[in-house]
Amino acid sequence: MRINNNVRGILNFNKKRMTYSLKYALLFSILSALIVASLIPVSAAKGWDFLWIYFGITTFLIANTLFSFFIERKGKFNNTRIIIIAIILVPLSHWLFWYGFLVINYIEGIFFNYQMDKITNPINGIIGASVYSSVSLIFIAWIQIPISIALSLFFKNKKVSNEKIDGLLKNNINIKQ
Repeated sequence: MRINNNVRGILNFNKKRMTYSLKYALLFSILSALIVASLIPVSAAKGWDFLWIYFGITTFLIANTLFSFFIERKGKFNNTRIIIIAIILVPLSHWLFWYGFLVINYIEGIFFNYQMDKITNPINGIIGASVYSSVSLIFIAWIQIPISIALSLFFKNKKVSNEKIDGLLKNNINIKQ
């Protein structure tokens, strides 16, 4: 039985490498979620038990998007660009997390008929997310920003060394043929 190349590529998915942005986003989102999870027992109100999961998901989505669009697609793996994106990522992920949290609470309030005067609507949620994110940045960003920069530079160095090894292997194969 003959298998065409498309099917063969699907069957050999484990041979494909994870991209730089995906590796970074996975590890950074897990670390960020663990940081938030360590703070929840101290400061959380009722119903905020799963906050760390939502924060990890938001951080993953933002980190993967920023690094894939601004670093990988452009092919510019210089230290300055990576550090700037790593720093921008932290406040942006905090703000989007809180805005998403407020919008989800608003939608939940509509479906379950909560008193709407206690729930922030999506328009006012823009300002509310700014206030909440500024408070969370005070407690979490001083841990997240150095981790973000260190991870981004670590994975950049791993990518550069892997590219050098791949180049050497390709040159070695071409010379022997």
